[in-house]
Amino acid sequence: STLDLQFTNSVFTHMWPDDIVDALKAINAFTDRETVFVNTWEIVDEFAERAMENGHVHRKYTIEVDGVLTYSHSNPLSGAAYRLGLMEDVYRRAGHEIVEIRFGSWSGRENNVTYQDIVVSKLATVDGHT
Repeated sequence: STLDLQFTNSVFTHMWPDDIVDALKAINAFTDRETVFVNTWEIVDEFAERAMENGHVHRKYTIEVDGVLTYSHSNPLSGAAYRLGLMEDVYRRAGHEIVEIRFGSWSGRENNVTYQDIVVSKLATVDGHT
């Protein structure tokens, strides 16, 4: 039996990239090509970068630790944001393809559905095979 849906809310915002890759790979063992993965993050794209520069965000990520953006030197994983490219790399390394990103309101976007950004993914196919 496999999972139809895998969901986390505000978990990856407290983990390092390699640990997220390992977690997704571990979950992959219980999934198949039809499984939908839904995970929330705080993703720094161009819009979020500008919003942080202009002060239009709830939380500014001004410190970078090992490629991850944070607001705390002493406890970087108290809240971490990921640049879009790094987040995409995490999914690629975990064997996923991103189906959709729904950006949340943390970065000043108009959004009444979610605070964090939602990433929907599935297992990647290579030449038609999972």
